[in-house]
Amino acid sequence: MSPLSLVAVGSCCISGLVTWRILNRRDVRGDYAFTAFAGVFGALYWTLRLGSNLPAREDLWRAFLLSMAYAGSIAFTTICYRLSPFHPLASFPGPLLWRISTLRLVACSYRGYRHLTIDSLHKKYGRFVRIGPNHLSINPPSAANALYSSPVMEKSHSYNSPGHVPGVSLFFKHTREEHTARKRIWSSGFTANAFKQYCYPMDRRVWQLVQFLQDRSASGGVVDLAEHLAYWSYDFMGEMVFGGCNDLELLRDGDKENLVGGGKMAMTLVDSVGQAPWLLDILWHLPASDDIHKLQQASERMMKNRIKSKNVDIQDVASYLLAGDPATGDHIPEFELAIDALVAIQAGSDNTATILGLAFFFILSDPQVYQKIQAELDAQFPDPKESPDLEKLAEIPYLNAVVHETLRLGTPFFLPRIVPSDGVNIDGVQIPKGSIVALAAYTQQTSEEIFGPDPLTFRPERWLEEDLNKPALVSFTSGRFVCIAKTFAMHELRFVLARLILNLEIRFAPGFDIDLFRRGIRNMRTTVFDHPLLVTVAPRHA
Repeated sequence: MSPLSLVAVGSCCISGLVTWRILNRRDVRGDYAFTAFAGVFGALYWTLRLGSNLPAREDLWRAFLLSMAYAGSIAFTTICYRLSPFHPLASFPGPLLWRISTLRLVACSYRGYRHLTIDSLHKKYGRFVRIGPNHLSINPPSAANALYSSPVMEKSHSYNSPGHVPGVSLFFKHTREEHTARKRIWSSGFTANAFKQYCYPMDRRVWQLVQFLQDRSASGGVVDLAEHLAYWSYDFMGEMVFGGCNDLELLRDGDKENLVGGGKMAMTLVDSVGQAPWLLDILWHLPASDDIHKLQQASERMMKNRIKSKNVDIQDVASYLLAGDPATGDHIPEFELAIDALVAIQAGSDNTATILGLAFFFILSDPQVYQKIQAELDAQFPDPKESPDLEKLAEIPYLNAVVHETLRLGTPFFLPRIVPSDGVNIDGVQIPKGSIVALAAYTQQTSEEIFGPDPLTFRPERWLEEDLNKPALVSFTSGRFVCIAKTFAMHELRFVLARLILNLEIRFAPGFDIDLFRRGIRNMRTTVFDHPLLVTVAPRHA
């Protein structure tokens, strides 16, 4: 190698060190970084071309090698620092590759088994595990309150929308001020009075589901219950959000545009790649399946129609979003209205359908549970055609126990937070500022210490025990970022379960493989069933 080449390589390596020093532990958009690196490559190439007698291809190769020296210097320094005793999280144990890069966390999140992987890491390394360069998974029972009820813990950057995407919904507002301001507008749509407005369309839609399941089962023998619960949930949420401007009718027309699958795909990508926000910023520019964007396009279309509509039969969610903040008079920007509505439909329909599907899977897997909940509901509602009162449903012990037990086993969510400038002490361990921390929800919710000697067994009776640590269930999180629709979601789950169990006899289809279905349940920010939940359905009453 010529002296000039040695000087050039050395200069690139030193430049890499300087770049690392400037950007270390700062948030950099991935698409900007990629563009900057392309600019470095271009500048090197044109510099080499000045006065060069070599072929252009040779200078292109030399520019590439020097760019790699620059990038390699940054990467090597980053790895050394992350593994060094000088890193703030150096004292926390964790697998080597996980400490080096967030890509391992991204990969296991995308596959849908993050909760199981993190659970195994806690069994190996203890209650505090380093699962990324700046990430900790935390398992002490006291952690939930410290992480999610604290007024100073902000949402992590995994809640960011990609940097160039306009509009941010309530769910992705991660600072205290932004979230509180938007939540005030949403809160009006989730009061007891608002719930009464939503009951009529919910009752009507559930009767449609009952009739649809009966008809499909009579004509085809078996139905995929999970699939049709998803269709029903999208239909209802569309009407709940947009009222008469809703045009989602998946039960009637089928999911011709793959809205359910596209929504799950989008949530999977945001949840997994979102653990490395810089990567999400890059990937968002690449061509993606049209299915990912179809629900967004439908939401934009329905919101435009809803804005034009003056007369509504019921107060839908859009009514409250359009009315703005009753205290300050602030309104949601028009370009964000459709995004807020989109998230309401996706989160409300997908999560509800998932929990209902899991509830029926668990109930049907244990005939004693099925008989017990059916007998309890029959005793409370002798007339199965009667519309179950929401408050009465909330007081039925075993029904509520079934819902809570399903949430315990079916919501291993990953909800990261950023440690504030003063750090935080959890269970006697000081966590340094800027760290990204998350509760190991699945590990907590399947802990023998909290839920007894059979934590992996679906046993609703545990929720009837007085000494159970019920706050250990964090399905809806807690504190100021608690799910605003928590109360209504619980009403909805109880209502649908009661309606279907009171009016239908549901059984697994002949040959249904319970273990195969269980192994095919994958959890991200959404839940994917790799196999259909095949059942037979018959009316209980003539």
